[in-house]
Amino acid sequence: MDFQRVDRYICSESFNTPLISIIIATFNSELVIANCLQSVISQSYKNIEVIIMDGGSYDKTLDIARSFKDERIKIVSEKDRGIYDAWNKAVDLSSGDWIAFIGSDDVYYHTDAITSLVKGAAISNGAPVVYGRTAHEGPNKEISGFSGSEWYNLKGFKFNYYKCNLPLPIMSAIYSRDFFKDQRFDIKLKIVADADWFLRCFIKWRKENSPYFIDDITPVVRMGYGGVSTDISSQIKTTRESFIVRKKNNISCFNMQLILRYIKIMVMVSIKNIFGNNIYNSMHNGYHFTIQCIMVTIFTIF
Repeated sequence: MDFQRVDRYICSESFNTPLISIIIATFNSELVIANCLQSVISQSYKNIEVIIMDGGSYDKTLDIARSFKDERIKIVSEKDRGIYDAWNKAVDLSSGDWIAFIGSDDVYYHTDAITSLVKGAAISNGAPVVYGRTAHEGPNKEISGFSGSEWYNLKGFKFNYYKCNLPLPIMSAIYSRDFFKDQRFDIKLKIVADADWFLRCFIKWRKENSPYFIDDITPVVRMGYGGVSTDISSQIKTTRESFIVRKKNNISCFNMQLILRYIKIMVMVSIKNIFGNNIYNSMHNGYHFTIQCIMVTIFTIF
């Protein structure tokens, strides 16, 4: 493995410019990796390292990544057991004071995205996580909705992250190395390992500092279309894994949000079966965000 670890205290120019490790997991990502990498290296904040953890791509992903002649980019290619395994490996190799994750089919929304997160960290009073909004693409590359909202109800948290709505989009955030400590992603979970990981980190954190939200209308990341949000079978698996995570972390499995998620899935399955894929695809994104709004409303009432 040709990878030289960089001392983060040497790389950090000063207290105000901490080294940010940006982690990208790839596998046969030739159609999207160029846009992702371009958005990363174009950031106005320059004190970054970019770790591409590739799962053994056999297309042109590696060639494209290597064509970016930027010494801040480190590329490792070896077989892995999925995105969470790749993230674990990359975290172990990272040198940053803060760590960020971005999907190979995602892009930073603007060139000051990382700068805004670092500035947020500087005024956050020691927050372990700093995050902003995420823009979600629809099937025709249009913006179909947004996620990310202010952290709230911390004192009522009691490790019930669904009750608190967990408004933190993982891709639009930076995470303090102190927040990670020895916690890694559970690779037995295929979809919600990020939520499980965050919950375990937050439980161990046990400090008053809550995640800090950058209340800016401009998103941090534009998330590509596809994956869990557009696949019914994956949504069913997500719901099942959510129950596993709750049980694993001693949280009650009776939860209104999970019930609503199940109802949503059943409704969408019926729409797909009755009206076909075209109607399903055209309705899916707007329906998804409508349901999320309903969920938030319910939890402000109860």
